[in-house]
Amino acid sequence: MHVSSCDLCVHWCHVICAIQKNLIKPGPSINGPSGTTEMQFHCLGCGHASEMFRFAKEMYRCCAKNWDQEILIKELDYVQKIFHGSEDFKGKELDAITYGLRNKLEKKMISPSDACNFIFQFFKYTDGLSHFLSSSFPASIPLCGKSSFYITITASGRKGMIIADHHLSDAKDSSKTDKMIEDESSAIKEI
Repeated sequence: MHVSSCDLCVHWCHVICAIQKNLIKPGPSINGPSGTTEMQFHCLGCGHASEMFRFAKEMYRCCAKNWDQEILIKELDYVQKIFHGSEDFKGKELDAITYGLRNKLEKKMISPSDACNFIFQFFKYTDGLSHFLSSSFPASIPLCGKSSFYITITASGRKGMIIADHHLSDAKDSSKTDKMIEDESSAIKEI
């Protein structure tokens, strides 16, 4: 993910250079409803805008299982830099999730395979989202202060992901700043 690539002419640019030159930024949604935005790479070669969420998803699906902890942390950092200024729901959530997972990996609170599984589940969840999500849809309940997704581990040892209800009034209570990290036999969540 350290490079961005045009999906039309395959011209590429380092992510950091593209961000510094404002080539990665929110733009009008290519596949979503009119008036919504998404993070895009604006190609210097041909001027085409390529959607970054799909690019990030494909990079993880193709490569992440082979990354060790150090590489995964670096790749999460790149994805977070790309989606930091995102205005759309999926981009905001991806920014928050990559931030949370990177911090957990750095502190050795989660394994690289669990982090990959979590991000794969997030992408699977977003595949099911319909296009009615506008750029103003709230990305409210935090994973490290921002996300609405939690990793859970059932008594049988199966890992899953919970999507929290965005409309619960106590879920948005800012007085709940304590963080709770459990071991592998319980939920991993931060409030």
